[in-house]
Amino acid sequence: MVNAELAGRVVVIDAGYDSYAQEEELLAAAGARLEVFPGGRHDRRRKMEFARGACGMFVRWTIVDDEFLRALPGLRAIVRYGVGHENVDLAAATRRGVRVSNVQGYASHAVSDHALGLILAATVLAVSLLAPARRSDSSSFSTLNSSERPERFCILTIAFTSGPG
Repeated sequence: MVNAELAGRVVVIDAGYDSYAQEEELLAAAGARLEVFPGGRHDRRRKMEFARGACGMFVRWTIVDDEFLRALPGLRAIVRYGVGHENVDLAAATRRGVRVSNVQGYASHAVSDHALGLILAATVLAVSLLAPARRSDSSSFSTLNSSERPERFCILTIAFTSGPG
């Protein structure tokens, strides 16, 4: 079924995925065609030129502010690949009648995996740093109370959680 509001051109201005077959299929069914920006990640001006005339836009990291939106008077919708929309000026989009959406739950499993990994890493590090306190030798424990220990703990936590390399 062709959607008159989407009929036309939809652009991806932040490329990086192996395939856009799903987007192409869904948009074709709505009467739109998908085009992927072939330029560089930080080439804002070329992205604005590329998106001119589009009715819809997929974005990942590009800042879509009032200036960007002003260059795209026919834009009706923005979809942010990801859970947030902090790179899209929602007030400017609302003023121009542009709907903004995001992908709920995008990579939430990866975020939770990383959070759990950081918690475990910090726990292991805390246990190893506090191990001297378990010993009866008070001289070992006193080294943990010096003023440099919180900084050392932070540095070691970063190094431990960053992994090799």
